[in-house]
Amino acid sequence: MKFLKKSILFMFIAIFMLEFTACDGGNKKGNTERSGNADESIKFSEVMALSKEDAGEKIYSINDKDFKAVGVLNNISSINYNTNNNTTVYTNIISQGTNLTKNYISIVYKGKKDSINDEYSYGDLRLSPDGKRIALRSFSQDSPFAAEGLSVYNTSTGKKIDFDKEVIVSGDLYRWDSENNLLYYGVQSGEKDYGKIYSYDFQNSTRKIVFDKFNGYCTFFAPTINGSFIYIENNIDTNNMYYYDSNLNKSILIGNTIDKIEDYVIDNKNGIIYFIGKENNMNGSSVYKLTIGNKSLKRITYDFPKLVDETGGMAIDASGKLYFCGLDTNGNNIYMYLSENNSVNLVTNKSGTYHIIQNLR
Repeated sequence: MKFLKKSILFMFIAIFMLEFTACDGGNKKGNTERSGNADESIKFSEVMALSKEDAGEKIYSINDKDFKAVGVLNNISSINYNTNNNTTVYTNIISQGTNLTKNYISIVYKGKKDSINDEYSYGDLRLSPDGKRIALRSFSQDSPFAAEGLSVYNTSTGKKIDFDKEVIVSGDLYRWDSENNLLYYGVQSGEKDYGKIYSYDFQNSTRKIVFDKFNGYCTFFAPTINGSFIYIENNIDTNNMYYYDSNLNKSILIGNTIDKIEDYVIDNKNGIIYFIGKENNMNGSSVYKLTIGNKSLKRITYDFPKLVDETGGMAIDASGKLYFCGLDTNGNNIYMYLSENNSVNLVTNKSGTYHIIQNLR
């Protein structure tokens, strides 16, 4: 039975690695002239929102309840930026395929422009804290089964960086732990286990195992502080959420009610993780608050808004205000959560198609 269970779980891992998520990014070579779609006059603030408008896209700055348009864009589906290092990465739409969006990546690094445009589609972009590297995954054709896996590029040169070729990374399970270290979950070629979390040091070109104590397959993980992280482990029919304390070298069970986490942000100052998740037997997603100190998990959205937009993005500003999107019949609205009085407040006065983005600091 143990062998059968392990074989089934390994099969789940293989399927999960091919799992389709909504992707934006890269086109074929020859489209570099389209990288001028971004408005270079835009002044990026700490929290922004990208909105799909009739004439293209607009970008808004958000500061508390101050919500104002600061620029117009053209065929841009997502933005990753770091104002401290003057780095902005745009995902440019070319056309909508049957399964994926055909697109490419344009990079503006300290005024210098480059493009990533060798594949059909790119998605799940993650900029390093110093803005010097971008991790992403790509697809060679208009098919979720044409996955090319995880790649990392240098934002100052636009060139691909060769690194770990032995680990098959599962879906979008990769996160920057620091400016030089990328964490990723996957299975090493030739091995049949539940997978491990690895760390790759780009400064020293070395890989090491960070965590290998899974009793199922990992569906989510997020680094917190001092080498600790939260993760969800699926063991056939149960999704268990744990907090791994690196100081104690111990996994602490938080609960088994969360089926899936779509997005998250971390308030390191106050030791809080906010995430958009879905509980067992619930139709829609909600926003949750996990306090790292006592490992307590609390749902913070119920009827206002009734439904949280799981693809609307999340952001947290320097004062600890959380921003997210809630759905209504006309689209979505932007909301702000204040931890000090446990209140949810409406930021926008009209529904739209908003996606929240945040400066990496």
